[in-house]
Amino acid sequence: FLANHLSNLIRGLLGMQSKALIVDLDNTLWGGVIGDDGLEGIQLGDETPEGRIFKDIQSYIFNLKKRGVFLAIASKNEIEIAKEGFLSKSSILKLSDFTKYEINWGIKSDSIKRISRYLNIGLDSLVFLDDNPTEREEVSIACPDILVLSVTNDPITFLQALRFVDPFCIDSLLTSEDLSRNEVFSSKTNEEELIENSDSYEKFLEKLDIRSEINELNDVSFERILQLNNKTNQFNFTTLRLTADDLNKNMIDKNKINLTYSASDKFSDYGKIGIVFLERKSQFLVINNWIMSCRVFKKTIEHFVLQEIIKVAIENNLNRLQIKYIPNKKNKILIQFLEENNFKKMKNEKIESCNEQVWEILDLSQQEIRTFVKVDL
Repeated sequence: FLANHLSNLIRGLLGMQSKALIVDLDNTLWGGVIGDDGLEGIQLGDETPEGRIFKDIQSYIFNLKKRGVFLAIASKNEIEIAKEGFLSKSSILKLSDFTKYEINWGIKSDSIKRISRYLNIGLDSLVFLDDNPTEREEVSIACPDILVLSVTNDPITFLQALRFVDPFCIDSLLTSEDLSRNEVFSSKTNEEELIENSDSYEKFLEKLDIRSEINELNDVSFERILQLNNKTNQFNFTTLRLTADDLNKNMIDKNKINLTYSASDKFSDYGKIGIVFLERKSQFLVINNWIMSCRVFKKTIEHFVLQEIIKVAIENNLNRLQIKYIPNKKNKILIQFLEENNFKKMKNEKIESCNEQVWEILDLSQQEIRTFVKVDL
């Protein structure tokens, strides 16, 4: 138990928490089958021992949401019947607490894959809780990266698994970005409506009023940047993880420039969403790593940051820009970004033998970048 607790604490410090919990409904969030037993027949609340356990389960899950964990549903049911369970006066969770729900008669692993795409997070960041061993087995086989909690028919084991495995590292330090994650994601609906009312995606970006602020890494942003570095996989050019000591060394090295950036738009304040680790070397400005939260993809914030990086190079009389890139199955999207912005892959057999690539812009004076981001001063 001590080793497990320490392991969970370390995962939290390294930013290795899971990001979303996907749950079944019948005999998972309440006792019984809502379609057969009806609202009055399900077990939920203080009236029975079993009902109290399900109430405790819901309370634990609700607290996960308050910590910024995404909640989702994958349930085989008729959607209107399934919704009735949340109408119980004893239900702590409401349907509105769930960012996404897949309530249908399809294969659960397919539902989970759709949830993963909707949330824009990998399967390895998802946790699945279901009372049915057949469904757990199907999801485990079809989605081997997902964490499927091992439980029995006794609902008390649901709580025990959540607490012992602790995939969300509930004792880890929270940032303001963690606490506002669900609120930020809820703005997606507003964005979709704005897109529908815009003549083009570019017109949508103009209306979105995107703003960003760039600063050097400091003590105030330290914990958030450490978390971003160790949790982000998609827009992360190396996915190399850092300790607090590594980050401190970067801060005191006079040849290194560490730029953090925040973002907001008319619907959301995303907080600190990225870091660029720069290093001055002879004629080059080298990007040792570049990380950005997936929450702000496709809003030209990455183009704005590249523009600022080029300004740093020019201010330091450096006319060439290099970036290190270690490809993996999660960050392949970055190749397209590099090619679209005139980076060329350099040949270096020694470097590529360890899977690291170097891409370069040879003439920064010819670089033209279009972005819809306004600078917050």
